[in-house]
Amino acid sequence: TGGNKAFEQYVGLSREQFIGKTVYDVADRDLAEKYARADQELLNNPGVQTYEASVVDADGSCHDVIFYKATFTNSDGKVAGLIGVILDITERKRAEEALRDSHDVLRSILETTKDGFLRLDTRGHLIDVNPAYCQLFEYSAVELIGQPMSMVSPLPYRGVMNELYRRFIDSGMEFRG
Repeated sequence: TGGNKAFEQYVGLSREQFIGKTVYDVADRDLAEKYARADQELLNNPGVQTYEASVVDADGSCHDVIFYKATFTNSDGKVAGLIGVILDITERKRAEEALRDSHDVLRSILETTKDGFLRLDTRGHLIDVNPAYCQLFEYSAVELIGQPMSMVSPLPYRGVMNELYRRFIDSGMEFRG
């Protein structure tokens, strides 16, 4: 029954092209079915609804979106329809995928390097180790994770490891994990 200028520009349709139409008239059949099911669910269970989907605009570009929808009522308190907002998350999805790929590459490097690697929380407890670290100090990852670094470092290395940890904390850098 309506849409603002931003909606018109986003989907590449004028008001005349979507007013009075169903989702099946303005969207690809698979997407229209998803929208229609979600809308019917919301109409059957009035309130608010949030879900991820895709929107294909007039030039065929596919966008990842989050729909935020809610029912509204008439003066009698009966559901009169739906109102919603579309948030484009295409770039966020791309960034998340790039981050996952980057993480996978880093994990692969850490798993195959011959150098020992460890990651600590702010208390100095191990939260991650690679196989080389385990092999170097003859512990399994299960034995190491959660332990204070000072307790799992071999005795000859404890002083050096504690000093490195102290310097890192004193540097003001933050642990990420």
